[in-house]
Amino acid sequence: MHTVERIFDYEEVLEDRKVNLAALKLKKYASHWFLPEHYRRDLFLKLQSLQQTSDVPEYTREFERLMLQCDVLEASKQTIARYLEDLSPILQMWSNYNCIGHSTMFGH
Repeated sequence: MHTVERIFDYEEVLEDRKVNLAALKLKKYASHWFLPEHYRRDLFLKLQSLQQTSDVPEYTREFERLMLQCDVLEASKQTIARYLEDLSPILQMWSNYNCIGHSTMFGH
């Protein structure tokens, strides 16, 4: 339990999401005991080919679901880059503009 709290603190998970995320993680680990290897491979392929084709909240839910099911362990900056890469081109331009604006504004 202490490890879970440390992860929540590190990832800055909001209180109202902690129970749901913990439940998803537990379900995911239990499901790995019974999942064929090709199913896990298919999940990774879905994550790799995910593109925003609907509204952003729906894309975000699918992205988070696949990241949890695939148990991707990477730095937050990598996850953000993965998320932004699959947004629609207009939203990518907007996010790039904002990142450049923040970098310039803060002198980075």
